[in-house]
Amino acid sequence: ARDEAFNFYYEDNFQYLRDAGAELVFFSPLRDAIPDVDGLYFGGGYPEMFAERLASNAVARDAVKRLSEEGMPIYAECGGLMYMCRGLTTLDGERYDMTGVFDAEVRMTGRLQALGYVEAKVVRDNVLAKTGDSARGHVFHYSEVVEHGDEEFAYDLDKEKGIEGAMDAFVKNRTLASYTHLHFGSCPEWAQTFVEACREY
Repeated sequence: ARDEAFNFYYEDNFQYLRDAGAELVFFSPLRDAIPDVDGLYFGGGYPEMFAERLASNAVARDAVKRLSEEGMPIYAECGGLMYMCRGLTTLDGERYDMTGVFDAEVRMTGRLQALGYVEAKVVRDNVLAKTGDSARGHVFHYSEVVEHGDEEFAYDLDKEKGIEGAMDAFVKNRTLASYTHLHFGSCPEWAQTFVEACREY
């Protein structure tokens, strides 16, 4: 996913995915249907600035939820995490429907909620890594998850900068959504694992 709403990516991450055998197909959740692909990657960005337009593209939102339920590998970071939630409330108090992959609500705040580098230890198997693995990443966000159901977490961070304290990365089906941004240079095998999951799907 690459457009005005989702535009924070390390170019290196794209190359690690290509090196693992992926063919990248870019699309816009603002205006496109979901393309015919084997996995989805939603990076960071500014979904709150385009929340109304994201909400209005129900074709894409509904497809993402359905594909998640069908077991398609989906990886989402920060802005991508927000899109994976049930709803997003902007600073002016307007709430917009997102994909609903996770039973969670996210809202924007007027101040920085987390900033800095983190070490993410994997505590639940997911589409990128196995329990016990670890990688370095960073967090930078003004939003917060204000409520969630019985969603399970995949990461235990070394600082309380996750979705809930040190716990980060919602995981369900083969979808992983975290506040933590990863640089695959610290964990190239995670990119390989994701591409292999796409192959299997």
